[in-house]
Amino acid sequence: MMKFISETGLGFFFEEGDQFLEDVAKKAAELEGKVDEVLNSKEDIQDVTKLALYQPVFYCDDSTSMRYGTRARDQIRLVRRVARISTMLVPDDCGTGLQFINKKHALGDNLKATEVEQIMESVKPNGVTMIGTNLERKILKPLVYNVINRGDKLPRPVLVSCITDGCASHENESEFRDTIVRCLDFLKAHNYPPTTVRFQISQIGNDKAAEGFLNQLRDDPVLKDVLFCTTQRLDEEYKKLNENEQDLERWLLKTLMGPILSLGAQSKHA
Repeated sequence: MMKFISETGLGFFFEEGDQFLEDVAKKAAELEGKVDEVLNSKEDIQDVTKLALYQPVFYCDDSTSMRYGTRARDQIRLVRRVARISTMLVPDDCGTGLQFINKKHALGDNLKATEVEQIMESVKPNGVTMIGTNLERKILKPLVYNVINRGDKLPRPVLVSCITDGCASHENESEFRDTIVRCLDFLKAHNYPPTTVRFQISQIGNDKAAEGFLNQLRDDPVLKDVLFCTTQRLDEEYKKLNENEQDLERWLLKTLMGPILSLGAQSKHA
């Protein structure tokens, strides 16, 4: 674990003997012996251990278009599962964050997977897709900017996983991109490593505008080291693998690991 931390610049947050790391390592050792847990291979445990280093935040689309078909239901099922995977090895007093594009919702960053599901079940899709504006207002400000501005240190790096079924609306077309760039600039100005906040964006549904939006982000050279764009449509792949629990869980883990594995690849070429 310390090798990965050193190679990826996360030593800013973690030192040898850190209690958080010891708790994660203990849970990882216990996971290896759990025959009823799908993600119990050596490779799976290594990935889940790396994932545990990050504070996960799921940023969900609750715009009106999420009413179409099974999009809202599919998103709930997906996020419930990835919330569980993200928090498998963290100490009991740590959890995941959850936020929505539209719903007025206080950002909880210590939720269990069951709590995530309950909150999502209560949300009725309604509104537009100000995905960039509210990424800054509802996630980055309370979780990153306000903490650093008041002189506190972020306890862990942050992984923001965004899910959307459309492209940005009712804001500048480049607002999502610009929000991420401003975050990088803020971190640099406050002497935090650029790896402090990682972003991932994934598509749900078959909207062509959403596909074009993600392709534009994927091709942006400024974002290549900080934003990971998932290539598969989440709901489509989920339904394809739903009958095979092992394949489904491993695909979800690999999807979550996308931004982290790309970070490891960058460090090898740095």
